[in-house]
Amino acid sequence: MLRDVVIDTNVFVHATNRENFAFASSIALMEELRVVSTALCVDAPSLERARGDLGAIMNEYRSNLTFGMLGFAVLGHLASNERLRFIDTDVAQQDRRDVWTLLDGRVDRVFALVAIKSEERELVTHDDTDFDEVVCEALLTRWGVSVTNAAGALGLLK
Repeated sequence: MLRDVVIDTNVFVHATNRENFAFASSIALMEELRVVSTALCVDAPSLERARGDLGAIMNEYRSNLTFGMLGFAVLGHLASNERLRFIDTDVAQQDRRDVWTLLDGRVDRVFALVAIKSEERELVTHDDTDFDEVVCEALLTRWGVSVTNAAGALGLLK
């Protein structure tokens, strides 16, 4: 069983869309997260950020998950059970440059940095565009970060 995991926002969102290819696996992952002890990793808020800014990942979750969505309920459950792990994204300057070169989206870069600094180095996403085969191979080879989808992560949680 994983001690911690990083989950892209799209996995939470896909648990609400019956038309999405990953609907069933996303729901299964959300349900499993509620019963295992695995922590969800997010970036730690910076003291320099504006008051109320929870970090890039939590802000993205807050922008895309609303009351009534399964992902919103799971996040609430994890938070109330102290299963959110706030990860400092400070890495060596060369590592930061390499991540910035690999990924275009700011929040995607933060997901990658959090995964690099997490214990288990597992990143769950359904974003095959930004996290394509080249990016996934680079994350694994350079930093030991394994990128998987909800179905793959479900197997790791059990």
